[in-house]
Amino acid sequence: MNSIPPIRKKDEFEAFLGVLREGGAAHWTDIANIVGVDKDTITEWKKRPEAKQIIAEGIQYALQQMEATGKNDWRMWQAKLSMLGISPKSKTDITSDEKAIIGPTIFIPPEIEIDTKPPIELH
Repeated sequence: MNSIPPIRKKDEFEAFLGVLREGGAAHWTDIANIVGVDKDTITEWKKRPEAKQIIAEGIQYALQQMEATGKNDWRMWQAKLSMLGISPKSKTDITSDEKAIIGPTIFIPPEIEIDTKPPIELH
């Protein structure tokens, strides 16, 4: 069973959670300096359920603010997709089993009939 060890520096841990809630620091080393603990302590504290919950809420809030502010800006959507691990620059071929496709490929639904006879040329 994976038990979580008790916090030895309770006041510092509460301060750490407070900094997370406020979003008052840009980097984990900044948080370590604000709280007065080593950065390795912060690395361990980030793994605790209390911290994970606050971090997840902060990420959700940031994404909501991004969408509200940049809803009409394609760069915001590109940045959001990038954060989610979806790169618009890397494309995966899922239609041709990795075989080369020569010329344009057009999908025509079976319910549509197309006349494939060549047009008559008039002289």
